[in-house]
Amino acid sequence: MARFLRNSSVGRSGPGCWKAGEMKRFVLILALLGLLCMAGSVANAKAIYTVVRTASMSTDWTDLNATLSVAQFDPALGTLNSVTFDVSSLFTSTLSAWKTVNTAQYVKWAVGDPTMDLSTSDGSSLISSTGWLEFVGTKDAPAAVSNYVPIPKLPAVYSKTKTITLGGSYFLDSGLSAYIGNGVVPFSFSAAVPNLNVRTQGGNNIASISTSASADLTVTYEYSPVPEPGTVVAAILLLTPAGLMLRRRRA
Repeated sequence: MARFLRNSSVGRSGPGCWKAGEMKRFVLILALLGLLCMAGSVANAKAIYTVVRTASMSTDWTDLNATLSVAQFDPALGTLNSVTFDVSSLFTSTLSAWKTVNTAQYVKWAVGDPTMDLSTSDGSSLISSTGWLEFVGTKDAPAAVSNYVPIPKLPAVYSKTKTITLGGSYFLDSGLSAYIGNGVVPFSFSAAVPNLNVRTQGGNNIASISTSASADLTVTYEYSPVPEPGTVVAAILLLTPAGLMLRRRRA
């Protein structure tokens, strides 16, 4: 009887008991799960994520000054690494001319000098100036006779439209503090035509140039995310029991 009790007390296969090999496997599984959680957290921290913000100004007559605003990068998302600006701006000018008499009338030359500017909050120009628009002839001298444009009599109207599209990308990876927060980032947009030149031949005619502009801005924030707290906690919870079990067995 005594022998039976002694063997029962040291038996390791009964309910609630662990074999040495099973304990090692359990500890190893806990450790591996913890390491996987930690590896996932590190990989997530190294991954690159983006947030895109947009702003637009619809077509309006020049001269104009406007502010385009986009939301700042939310620092709760992680660490901002860079900002990319993609800009597209459209400038449209239309030359119109007509006469009220039957005599021959011509537009000899017509040019415009439109300027556009879109600047960041730190004063960096994303786009600037378009240069001359030449409808008829050139800005330096009247057109040759062969390039004269006859002006029709009302109700007919001579009309010619020219459009310039400006755009490009601007990359910023330093001095990013102005783009981080919970507010907005303002961008200044302006469009004007300081010089308009229209010359006609003959009298009793009217000629004009109308101008309008629009702008579209896309701001892309590239950032490294903050590790999710749940992932870190899970890794700690898995690694801690494994460590305690190993220490207890060694003791």
